[in-house]
Amino acid sequence: MKILFLLLSLMIFIDVNAQQNTFNVDSIKSTEIIKRARIWLAENISDSNEAIELFDENTIIVNSSFSPEVKNSFGVKNNSGMITFSLKIEAKDNKYRTTFSNFYHKSLNKKDIPDGGSLEDEKPDGGMFSMQNKMWKQYQAKSQEFVIDIEKSLHDAILINKNEDW
Repeated sequence: MKILFLLLSLMIFIDVNAQQNTFNVDSIKSTEIIKRARIWLAENISDSNEAIELFDENTIIVNSSFSPEVKNSFGVKNNSGMITFSLKIEAKDNKYRTTFSNFYHKSLNKKDIPDGGSLEDEKPDGGMFSMQNKMWKQYQAKSQEFVIDIEKSLHDAILINKNEDW
């Protein structure tokens, strides 16, 4: 129930600027939190070894990307872009903090659609002539949904002790 409340509150207050949240996890040491987060990264982030920029006993910094599906103003699916981002996971005994930042749209088809730039901006680089407003807003919304999904999945992974007997 606490997780449901947390996710609902995140949906209200989340935006595409740097997003930082702290999670309490009873009776889990910081090194174990980082170990479980690293396992989660290996299972959920492609090329996680290359994506990890910093890894020590209390911190992981990852630069990665995802490709959301958006629709143009005619309702046609358009997978012409990906969103790059940074994720920092910091741990102390019994709690950890996630920070998502640097959300940036990169075009996969620069001939037709240029890079949109920082998703913190109200309009894409080059203005609305470079990308439809509807598509830009979808990229921003998909980034918000992505953060909520990732935080829930990561939190579930940190709470589960994979060393238990199976």
